Amino acid sequence: MDSIDDQIIITKDGSNSLKSRFLNEQYHSKQGAVTEAIHVYIESGLKQILSTNVSILEMGFGTGLNTFLTYCHSNNYSKIEFDSIESEPISVETANQLNYLSNLDKLDLQPIFEKLHTCDWDKQIKISEKFHFTKWNITIQDISFNKKYDLVYYDAFGPRVQPELWKPEIFKKIYDALNDGGLLVTYCANGQFKRDLSSIGFEVRAIPGPPGKREITQAFRKK
Repeated sequence: MDSIDDQIIITKDGSNSLKSRFLNEQYHSKQGAVTEAIHVYIESGLKQILSTNVSILEMGFGTGLNTFLTYCHSNNYSKIEFDSIESEPISVETANQLNYLSNLDKLDLQPIFEKLHTCDWDKQIKISEKFHFTKWNITIQDISFNKKYDLVYYDAFGPRVQPELWKPEIFKKIYDALNDGGLLVTYCANGQFKRDLSSIGFEVRAIPGPPGKREITQAFRKK
């Protein structure tokens, strides 16, 4: 995918998203990129983890929004280790045009947002004392997990446009990489996807979604 051609769009809450011209698919909900990300990954994901030391895996770094929002909450934790997978990163030039910082009233954190996009790949970077970040330029099919996670943000493009990212074997791999009681959260509420999660051993919960989406999915690795 030639991501430099992705089109910047404005969603209903005033925040930017991108539309992939290769897949003809948006990165976020038209109802609000920031609203969706906070609801799905922060409120329904990060804030559900009781530990003060949190290990997070993100599938789909994308615009960096989920990562940045997690950083913004990192002072509430002793330490967050955040690993993100992205095989087709957007350009730094595109990232610099996104309006998340003004939308969130976080213009003072511009250096942090830029560092998330410009830091080296495939090595852990200490963004702050409480937020350690690694982004992997690899596909989820090819990565070998060498640690356990408390939380997974699954934010790949949907099964309609990228079905190869929603196969049971991928979620079995994630299940094995989760700590007991660990949580996978995603905007996707596809029926077959949820049945696949259940067959792997996840405890699946459908919970209310953000504006424009009836429900989203939480899936727990049973203790």
